[in-house]
Amino acid sequence: MKVLLLTGGNSSERKISLLSAMQVKKALIENGHKVKVYDLKNGYSPIKKLSKSFDVLFPVLYGEEGEGGVLHKFISKIEKPIVGTRNYKEMQKAWYKIPFKKFCDKNKIFTPDWKIVKSERDVLKFGFPSVLKTSSGGSSKEVVI
Repeated sequence: MKVLLLTGGNSSERKISLLSAMQVKKALIENGHKVKVYDLKNGYSPIKKLSKSFDVLFPVLYGEEGEGGVLHKFISKIEKPIVGTRNYKEMQKAWYKIPFKKFCDKNKIFTPDWKIVKSERDVLKFGFPSVLKTSSGGSSKEVVI
């Protein structure tokens, strides 16, 4: 099978996306697949033409571009199988942490305690240990423990 890995991108998660893609590439090649890595820093528009030479599109991308559905919105219009979902709207809903936590609370889905914090005082009130994340940041970057 000919696989086009889509990775890199422009978010703060770029480096981890590239590292992950190299591991995916290695595993695919070891299992007999032909693989090309496309770095999204080169833009999205070439993907449509490039994809014609491949059997499947395989996003390996973190941050809002990957987990937030930006790339999936673009590739969902390409008539090729993709690894993952074409439901980029639900990805977008899950990416933003505050609305997602509210959704979980409303639907009685257990998650760790959480609170919106805007100051050091808010953090001290919440207590320790704490993990601070931006509403739309990743887990390998925009996080403080």
